[in-house]
Amino acid sequence: MGQQPVWYTDHDIRRPAAHKWLKNALKLDRKPTISIGVRRKPDAGERQRIELVAMTTARSFFQDRGYRVSDVSKQALGWDIEARQSSSPPLLVEVKGLSDSFGNIELTPNEFGAMNRKKSRFVLFVASDIRRSSESPHLSIFRWRDSFWTEIRTKRHLVIRRRVGANCSL
Repeated sequence: MGQQPVWYTDHDIRRPAAHKWLKNALKLDRKPTISIGVRRKPDAGERQRIELVAMTTARSFFQDRGYRVSDVSKQALGWDIEARQSSSPPLLVEVKGLSDSFGNIELTPNEFGAMNRKKSRFVLFVASDIRRSSESPHLSIFRWRDSFWTEIRTKRHLVIRRRVGANCSL
């Protein structure tokens, strides 16, 4: 028989040292934490204001570039805006607004599904640093390029972490 990459600490005379090492390596003495990917603004009015600023910014961005813009956010298509130029198919724009700098955003299953099904026409438009001041938000605009969701100006790739979750209540 060959060597096996298995070590049973209960049969080893160094067991206390091994347990201490494992405890430190795995942080077994720490209480479990819950990680929430997106910090939500507790104030519903503030969230609504941020969303309105982001939508207005996105509409202006595309209109300034010669697109005809339609708000389809109430139709639950997986995107918020359709931006059309001449007879070409519309861009499907999902708009996200953040009060702080760009960190994490959350896509609903519907949005994420549309993003993956309609890659060639889908645009993820993120307006961040939306504050009460009159400064314009910072824009990050992602398109599907060379097998990655790429920010159109910086060429940085969007990191996507798939999650499956549930919200349960009694």
